[in-house]
Amino acid sequence: MDTFANSPLGNLEALDYFLIGLTAAGAAMISAMSGMGGGLILAVVVAPIVGVKALVPLIAVLSLFTNFGRIIFYFRSLDVRIAMLVFWPSLPGSWLGTTLYAHMNAGTLAVMLGVILVGAVPLKRYLAGKQWVAGPRTLIGMGALFGFASGITIGAGLILIPVLLGAGLIGPALLGTDAIIGIFNTIFRAGMFAWHGLLPIDLVIAGVLIGICTLPGSWAAAQIIKRTDIRLHTMILEILIAAGGISFIWRGLEAWGYFEG
Repeated sequence: MDTFANSPLGNLEALDYFLIGLTAAGAAMISAMSGMGGGLILAVVVAPIVGVKALVPLIAVLSLFTNFGRIIFYFRSLDVRIAMLVFWPSLPGSWLGTTLYAHMNAGTLAVMLGVILVGAVPLKRYLAGKQWVAGPRTLIGMGALFGFASGITIGAGLILIPVLLGAGLIGPALLGTDAIIGIFNTIFRAGMFAWHGLLPIDLVIAGVLIGICTLPGSWAAAQIIKRTDIRLHTMILEILIAAGGISFIWRGLEAWGYFEG
């Protein structure tokens, strides 16, 4: 099984850890400023280190830090009522998603994650142009869909953010509410991954160490969010995500034996 135990983590040099930590801080800044994208960037960076099968559980640990940072900086603006309408329905969805994830092989996961990463770019642009009007029923239904997506893949914020916008949340209220949904859902998912044997203690430790590096990114984003044009960083983000997706698909096809002589 392609798990953290078989990863080359122990062979990394100090510079590798520094670069991963720096990328984690940058990804947290992207996530804190946009509400999405941080996990996608981190996935591209850490997949070669921990392996594909361990990727989504590790991102779950890391997202605790990015969401915690946003809760700290936007706590006064979050909407608890809307958060609970989305969070509670997300739990059965996350249970189903993590269960399916646990039974998928590494090659299938790599191709699935690659397709999602490549598709995330046009999907993000498509959803950005939609005007949602999200009442309680919509929030409940999309909460269940968000839970399922977050349990089986990365980048579920692509689903959640437009819905919260449709519920009337903007700016700090949007980012804070998204964060509190994410952090409680992540705790549940982490428990499910651990129950399926996909979150051993060494993977948790790695996630915590990398996650600590995300806190400065959240802090920096909170300082500049009102004064920065993020169009350039969005374009760079989309290029990196698409390129990472192609590399995932390539890796999955290799695992399936498509490139064997």
